[in-house]
Order: sequence, then structure tokens, then C-alpha cells
Amino acid sequence: MWPKIVIVYLLVSGVGGVAVGQSAPVKFTSLGTRDGLSANSVNAILKDRYGWMWFATNDGLNRFDGTNFTVYRHKAGDSTSLRANEILALYEDRAGNLWVGTSGGALSLYDRKRDAFINFPSTGGANAFLPSALVRSISSDNSGRIWIAQYEAPYVLDPETGHIERLDLSGFSASPSEKVSLYCVFGDSKRRMWVGTDHGLFLYRGDGRGFRQFRHVSSDPSSLAGDAAQALAEDRMGNLWVGTDSGLCRLRDDGSGFNRYRAGSWRCGTWRRGDQRNCCGQGGASLGWHDAGAACS
Repeated sequence: MWPKIVIVYLLVSGVGGVAVGQSAPVKFTSLGTRDGLSANSVNAILKDRYGWMWFATNDGLNRFDGTNFTVYRHKAGDSTSLRANEILALYEDRAGNLWVGTSGGALSLYDRKRDAFINFPSTGGANAFLPSALVRSISSDNSGRIWIAQYEAPYVLDPETGHIERLDLSGFSASPSEKVSLYCVFGDSKRRMWVGTDHGLFLYRGDGRGFRQFRHVSSDPSSLAGDAAQALAEDRMGNLWVGTDSGLCRLRDDGSGFNRYRAGSWRCGTWRRGDQRNCCGQGGASLGWHDAGAACS
């Protein structure tokens, strides 16, 4: 496991490639438990449209105003609190709603007016999406539906009705006993929904056509560099980038395959800055990034 980065601002220029260094000095600001952060293990970072910095930690959700931290944790008997303290994913939708994915507490929506949380599912389970579910990633599609990367399946939530639909990936494993494990979900500017798993990358085709799978093929240099598609991002030119366990990949414009960028073993994080989505990763002792920089998690 590579070290978690609390806050790193990477100010880089240059487009169209992967950089592994820069001449200008980079300033680092570190925030830890001595500064009020609830835990030093940070799983995700988000800056919302109101300027708040949000940190998903192993012991609560942290909101930072530039000076002080406010920590949100589970409170026994309080249905408006988070269901679990280990926070894995953060996502702000187009309406400015903050969604929180937890380990063991499913999905939560932050109610800004009440400074409280609305939990999904509200009670029981919905299509096997349980209140104790583990949520690794969150995104949304063009219609405003929330996509959820639960550990074993992608789910789609309609925020208006609360209806949750499970999407099936079981047919893509080698055997019925072998499960597909999800890493991330991502909606791009071309209105496509992507799912990153340990069985490759999946493109949702809609209209009842299910998914298209992209995998690593040793004899095909245009295939994914590795089957573990751990992170997804889009640059300002609309290129889709895929961070795998064996290298960084960019989807070709015609969708026919991928261009690979290998530099050791990469583990990527994604972030958003304005309308720019970016990807960075660590290979060996170096940190690489593509496009204009921002915070990396």
C-alpha cells in the first residue's frame, strides 16, 4: 500500500503526456491529527463548490474551512448521523449535493441545511444493497442518477424516488463462484458510464444491452495494461485515462483500444478541479501526473 497523501497541490503545465518531474519547486502543506484531523489515514479528498475541503478518513468525515476541522461520525441512536466511521468515497453531483460512501454503512447524502445526513437505503435492503454495504466509489450519469461501486456490484440510485437498481456483472467472471470486485465508477463528458474492476474496465451501453468489457490481453499491445482498473479520470480534452496495477492507459479516440504509459507499478487517484478531471499515480519512488494539477488522493 502506497502512502496516503493528505493534501498536495501540483501546479503543472504541459498537456498530452505524463510528466514525472518538474523544474519549479512544489510546496507541500501537511495536515494531521495534531491539527484537528480525525485520522491520518485519508482515503479521499474533495473541494466542494462552496470552498469547503472534505477529507474521508478511517475515523470519520472531516470538513475543513482553512483553519478548523469539523468531524462527522456515527452517533448511536441518531438516524441522521453517518452509519459508519470509515469513509471511503466522496462525490459532489451537478446540483452541489455531497455524497459519502462508507465501509459498512452504505451511502449517505449530506443535508447542508440541517447539517445532517440522509442514509441510503433508509431501512432494510434494496436489491441486495444493504445498510451495511461497503461503497468504494460514487459518480452520476447524465440524468442525475447516482452510480455506486459497491464491492461486488454496481448500483444505481434515483435520488428523487430512492429506488436502487443492481446491475449485473456476474456473467463476466470465469466461473459462478468467482466474483467481480469493483474499484470505481465514473461518468465522462460523452455521457458514458464506466466501471473499474479487478476483471478489467466496463462500459455501460444502456438500453438493456448491458456492459462491454475491456481486459488485458498479453498478445494485444492495444489492450489494457492490466486487468485491475483501479482509477478513472478525464482530462480537459475529453480523453479517458485508466489507472491499472500494471500501468496508465488512455482510451483511443475511436474507442478501438488503449495507449499505454508504463513506469513501474502505478496506483492512481482521481480528482476534479473545475471542469478538469485528472489522474496521477505513483511508480517506484516517483510521482507522475497528467494535465493541469490539483489535489491528489
